[in-house]
Amino acid sequence: GDKVTLNFSSNEQVNKSMFVINIGGQSVPLSNITNTTAFNWSAFRVLDGSEPDGSLDISIEYTDMAGNEGDVETSTDDSSEVVFDNTNPTIDRVTIYTNNVRNSSYGKLGDDVELEFSFSEKLNGTIPTVMIDGNAADSVTNTPVGSVNWTAVRMFQVGDTEAQYIEFNISGYYDEMGNPGLTVTNDTTDGSWVKYDETSPIVTVNNGTEVGPLKIDSVNVTVSDINLGSSATMYYGFSVDGVCDVTDDSALVNLFNNTKPFDIEEDHQDYLCVKSLDIPGNVVYHMVGQLNTDNTAPILDIVEGAEGVPVQTETLKFNATDINLDTNMLWYGLNPDDNCTSTDNYADDMFTDETFFNISAGDKYGHLCVKAGDSAGNFVYEYAGLVHTDNTFPIISGITISSNNSVDTEFAKQGDKVTIMFEVDEDVENVVVMIDGNPADMVSNVSNNYTAYRTMQAGDTEGNITFSIDCDDIAGNAATTKTTINSGNNVEYDETLPTVTEVLDVDVGPVKMDTIQIDVNDTNLVSAFLFYGFSADNVCDVSDNITIQFNDNIAFNITGNHKDYLCVAGIDVPGNKVYHLVGQLNTDNVKPTITVPGDMIISSQTNLDATAIDVNTMSYSWTVETAPGASIVTMGTPLAEDTTFDTDTDGSYVVRLTVTDGAGNSNYSEVSIEWDTSMTDTYSLSVSPNNPVQGDDITIGAIVSDTISVRGVRVYIDGVEYANLSDSDLEDGAFGNVSEVVSYVIENISFAVGTHTVSVVGFDGAQYESVT
Repeated sequence: GDKVTLNFSSNEQVNKSMFVINIGGQSVPLSNITNTTAFNWSAFRVLDGSEPDGSLDISIEYTDMAGNEGDVETSTDDSSEVVFDNTNPTIDRVTIYTNNVRNSSYGKLGDDVELEFSFSEKLNGTIPTVMIDGNAADSVTNTPVGSVNWTAVRMFQVGDTEAQYIEFNISGYYDEMGNPGLTVTNDTTDGSWVKYDETSPIVTVNNGTEVGPLKIDSVNVTVSDINLGSSATMYYGFSVDGVCDVTDDSALVNLFNNTKPFDIEEDHQDYLCVKSLDIPGNVVYHMVGQLNTDNTAPILDIVEGAEGVPVQTETLKFNATDINLDTNMLWYGLNPDDNCTSTDNYADDMFTDETFFNISAGDKYGHLCVKAGDSAGNFVYEYAGLVHTDNTFPIISGITISSNNSVDTEFAKQGDKVTIMFEVDEDVENVVVMIDGNPADMVSNVSNNYTAYRTMQAGDTEGNITFSIDCDDIAGNAATTKTTINSGNNVEYDETLPTVTEVLDVDVGPVKMDTIQIDVNDTNLVSAFLFYGFSADNVCDVSDNITIQFNDNIAFNITGNHKDYLCVAGIDVPGNKVYHLVGQLNTDNVKPTITVPGDMIISSQTNLDATAIDVNTMSYSWTVETAPGASIVTMGTPLAEDTTFDTDTDGSYVVRLTVTDGAGNSNYSEVSIEWDTSMTDTYSLSVSPNNPVQGDDITIGAIVSDTISVRGVRVYIDGVEYANLSDSDLEDGAFGNVSEVVSYVIENISFAVGTHTVSVVGFDGAQYESVT
């Protein structure tokens, strides 16, 4: 029914009767074509509905007055177009839900039900009509405005339809061309649905609380609701006033399963409440009944427990406290450990609460466990101490005796420690140990294993050492005195020194070897304990080094260089030691000892002063062992102890002194000599920075070289020596090379303003030096 107009112009007069114009695929009658002015034309066509939706196609065919055909036109010059819309709008998306916090498919009183829907195209500004559960929606909004998306909202009210799917319909909407849409009823595109429920669940108590008291109260509750569902939440808790409502929510935190028993095990004298919510959140509170449960054991106070030490009679007192205390459930018994549990022995006897009672005399030992119970069947188990009644004498056994003698523990000498070890079958006191008729120096105990010792003194009785042991147990029972060992051997005391006799004495000498024979006598002698050695004086004692072993009454030889005294020492088994002077020795079998000058660097004739030591007279010989080729060496006195050295060629030399004593023993020692007569060369002086100010650090560097070796460097400023450089000031870490790079730092200078002269002097081992 709408009219579409096409305006166009030609560049010359055209023949109207030859026009062929199409709009939307249909031709325009010549009667609808008008020549408006000169070369301007207008054509129109009324749409009849047969045209396809979308942009309408156009075409213009024409000829001029001479019959020449123009180009067919199929588009506008200004990109204008007409879009045809003959399609009714539809609803493409419909979903329904609620704002219920538990399940968006359910709603309760006061919840909002929301309907979201989208059209296939924009509307013409009219607001669709939305009905929810037979009532108009509270609001219908375009979200966002101008889009195809709409939302309708309605709040559930009392009396709305329960227990079935909420019905809705959407109608009264038009697209921008005015085409009407179809009514949509109860049809969501995502399968969503909403049910309304304003009825709270119903609670039925199948098994309520017991009168009690009892340890466990088993309760069974059934909750019914049309929308209970698997997601329904059921809690129980406790109230002090018997009124179960929202004020008890903080206590209703224990979940239970519907129609299944649950147990109350704690101590309760209050009221049991249950709370249940259906799927939408309708809540019910229900008081099941008053509880009377007791699951707490009595409190047991050990007023007077066992003393833990041996006694003849234990006096005890216990106090049990409980609201349901059963006086027939107060028992005690002795057990092997202090971990009192339900499985221990409590059958020894009953006790009366808060009353003293005795465990009679006799030998009893065990850990006392006490049990108290209440009428609900709760029990407490407590440890009341160690019971130990004793009327039996202690027994001493396992007696051994030994000494700390370094040679044989079955002997003892003066100063040795004699130890007696024994064990007692119970704890004891008043332990007295006598050794050789004297009290032990110390008695110690570890777990009833005793150790006693005494240090033997001069005048103690020689022979087997006697002893005695006495003690009492903690209850005062005395042990039988012990005077003999149970295992091992006795210890013999010996304080007499061995005697020494010379069979072959020392020779007057001198000799290269002296033969000696010594006879040592003692009642407890061991030949392995005979030694000889040497003393600088004629007194043989502990200060001398007497460590060479010899055999009793068998000759042995003394070799070596000796002018000292021969000493012998004899030790018996207990360790009694005698020192004996045999005589002065005169033997020589040792090479002379030679001391020559250390390695040296020289540049002129030099004395070589040596020292040779020997007990006899000596002869001397100096020889050249190593020298540069073609050099001539002059030795001043080559057959004397001291000589001089001179040569004509720089380089390295080795000279040797050989010394021979009167007994023919010979030895030698060598001296390494660097002969150096060449000057050093010091150059490449550097000062950085060379224009310092006061407080700066300056670094002075130079290079020193020598044909043999550089031995040192001195630094001067204005003629004043500032440093004699050490090895640490060299790049390679040590003097002695033929070339050295040196560096010296002066920190925090305080020179006067002006010019200063810096000098570096390098010198070699012969003290030849050069300056830069």
